[in-house]
Amino acid sequence: MLFTVDMLNPSPKGTDIRVKISHDGSTFEALGVVVLVVANLGMGIAFANVDGNQKARLQKTFGS
Repeated sequence: MLFTVDMLNPSPKGTDIRVKISHDGSTFEALGVVVLVVANLGMGIAFANVDGNQKARLQKTFGS
């Protein structure tokens, strides 16, 4: 599962990161690693071992 984040100062590739997103009373939380960095634009975060409940929350909030 890959998620992109728009930001001016992305973390370096390989950085372990914890993501927590809350929306409409639902919260997605997972550990990931930065796998793609585009300077001044953002980064791609890959998640591994996301449990089914967390994955369903993320898909409900942001689509596939």
